[in-house]
Amino acid sequence: MQNPEQFNQDAGGSIDYWQVLKNRYGVILLTFLLVFLTAAVITSVMPRKYQSTSVVQVHPSVMALDIFGRGEQMSTGALMTRNYMENEFETIVAEQTLLKASQQIDLPTRWEMEEADVVGVLRGIVETQPRRGTDFIEISVRHANQEDAKDIAGAVAEAYINRRTQKELDRAQA
Repeated sequence: MQNPEQFNQDAGGSIDYWQVLKNRYGVILLTFLLVFLTAAVITSVMPRKYQSTSVVQVHPSVMALDIFGRGEQMSTGALMTRNYMENEFETIVAEQTLLKASQQIDLPTRWEMEEADVVGVLRGIVETQPRRGTDFIEISVRHANQEDAKDIAGAVAEAYINRRTQKELDRAQA
């Protein structure tokens, strides 16, 4: 059981806190307003950035071959290794893929830059990340122009798919 003195001390402590808040409400209110206004000004001054995302599914293509027509099958193609997905992330942001994407939507002309400079900018704004527990990769693009962000995300995904398809065709013909 709680003794009355301890109860009075607990209640007295709460009253003391309330008294401090009551005496300093002007400083507390001013601090809150300054923080709020600072956040509002910084947010309004910052340039807008738009983000667009494309999603591609990545899995090794395996082709089954019937050797000698006896029902025995041998698989060829890319096999899932420990580094397979990491390699695909690197392929998406590789210079060759980004160059094809920039050419596809004519970014050098649109941005009035050299192709090498466009690829450098793309390396800075294109990011890849896996979707947890799946074989999907998200390709995200952040850019100040909404249309450019959308077009770049789609073009990078398409350039990657075309590059990967061509690689698999070359492997099948070899």
